[in-house]
Amino acid sequence: MNNENKFIIGIDLGNLTSTISYFDFNQMNIDVVDVSGGYGKVSVPTVVSYNVDTEDWIFGEYAILNKGFGNEIIIENIIENLGKGIIYSINNINISVTLALSKFILFLLENIKNINPNASIEGIVLSTSSYANEEDIKEAFKLANIDHLLLKIASDKECILKSYFYENDILGDKVLIVDYSNRQLRASVYTIEKDGKVKCIKTFFNDKIGQQRLFNITKNLITKKFLEETGKIDLTEYEKNNLDSFVYQQFDIIFQRQTLSDIKLYYNFFYPPFQKVITKQELFDIISFFENEINIFFNSLFESININENHIKNIILTGGGIEIDFIHKFIKSRFNIETNFKGKAKRFISDGACIVACQELGILPKDKMYIEDLDQIGYNMGIFIKDNNNIKFEPFVYKGSFIWQNFDKKVFTLTKNKNIEIDIASEEDNSFKTLEKIKLNLNDYSQFDNRDIKTIRFLIYIQFKNNKEMIFNIEDFGFGEIYPKTDFKQQFIINI
Repeated sequence: MNNENKFIIGIDLGNLTSTISYFDFNQMNIDVVDVSGGYGKVSVPTVVSYNVDTEDWIFGEYAILNKGFGNEIIIENIIENLGKGIIYSINNINISVTLALSKFILFLLENIKNINPNASIEGIVLSTSSYANEEDIKEAFKLANIDHLLLKIASDKECILKSYFYENDILGDKVLIVDYSNRQLRASVYTIEKDGKVKCIKTFFNDKIGQQRLFNITKNLITKKFLEETGKIDLTEYEKNNLDSFVYQQFDIIFQRQTLSDIKLYYNFFYPPFQKVITKQELFDIISFFENEINIFFNSLFESININENHIKNIILTGGGIEIDFIHKFIKSRFNIETNFKGKAKRFISDGACIVACQELGILPKDKMYIEDLDQIGYNMGIFIKDNNNIKFEPFVYKGSFIWQNFDKKVFTLTKNKNIEIDIASEEDNSFKTLEKIKLNLNDYSQFDNRDIKTIRFLIYIQFKNNKEMIFNIEDFGFGEIYPKTDFKQQFIINI
């Protein structure tokens, strides 16, 4: 297959940004695609816009910057919303998240044509977060008519470690993977053992200091200055859209600076245009807060395991947030690492996905790497519910997820009587195993006295105590203003 017109593709499909890498037959190496059109950015926002009037699809940064300038549907948080059946509607046009994803994947692949107009794609491995719905991803490939090219959907951790294996003599190493994503800051400590075994010692996360929070704090500051100058209390839809685009443009400028200084903002979308300043002190306060929280995060991580941070041989940084200058520099100085600092950041995952694709096609030799992570769940977990006289399995936790994740909370309405029986089960390859049978008689609880059965709704969700015990939660969700939710809550500890 040594043909320079043939491409093997790895895609990192992120909820916030995405990246695409390819195997270069000329150099016989993995390279990343510049999706910015020459500006040197390897990642592109995972955002899709559909203009109803022109029937044009717009992707990435242009979809964000064009917001509010036409009759369009903006589709964000695509990966997070897969599997939820969300439909976007405007002027009697319905667009599913899956359809938007299919268009976005084709957009990513079109960038290969910029490298070689005669490009022929031989195979694709896609990597995404463990919470993503794989069935919807496969459906998106079908809608794009490229499902025959999809070799595998791989986890982000597998791809990160594939990149590491590809470049390093790894036996005996202790590796710290720092993933600073839109949702959270996450760190995992791995040891590389004999025969390719990669053992996860600990995963630690904080969902309060993800990149989205930094973006929101910055947006609030820029919006506050706009309101102060204009004397407004509320924003019009036009102003909201323009501020969204304005903040997106300014965010990189604000936080990709070498030194702290006052930053002038020109609000040129408002008439008359005006200038405001984000002061050096305001920036210092934001950066200091995040640096302090990140420092506490790493201190807590190493306090929870029997490994000294000085024993960590390599640190791998990944996630879109690592591209933020002060985040990157702070973590680097925090560990005082120079030579063994792996800072490919966002491309680490797409490179790893490309390596997996090459191994699947026999271009690169397969390694013996396998990951042992006791916190990773090996099957779907959920309950059986009645839907239109049919019994169906409703999953709460998906195979490949991790016990430290936050899982969806779902609302259910009673239909028969106040005697409830819930079968909690695991599912793998359409084979079910009952984990627990729960019985509740609501007549025993005063909160449901004089409540009609059709007004009783429950919020149900799953949490994990550890890798052997989960908590099944049932809470009264209420029924609007008629029956506000009560303090009813039941928790069941279930062995898994």
